[in-house]
Amino acid sequence: MMKSFKKWLSIDVPAGWADVFIRTGKAAVVAFVVLQLKEWFDAGAFDTPATAVDAALIAGATFALNAIHIRAKS
Repeated sequence: MMKSFKKWLSIDVPAGWADVFIRTGKAAVVAFVVLQLKEWFDAGAFDTPATAVDAALIAGATFALNAIHIRAKS
């Protein structure tokens, strides 16, 4: 069971640290845009400061996950 779990985790391992930072940046941009659109549709106005904080939290979690993933690979 542990072997299959490790195999599953190695499906999409980042190629290097540059890949980790690129994935983190993409996650931050996508999260920010989607959350801004959600605010626009829900409230009829943008909430840029709160959306930026939420996007940063999502990007931080994405970075942590990818960093763990790349460290586990080596």
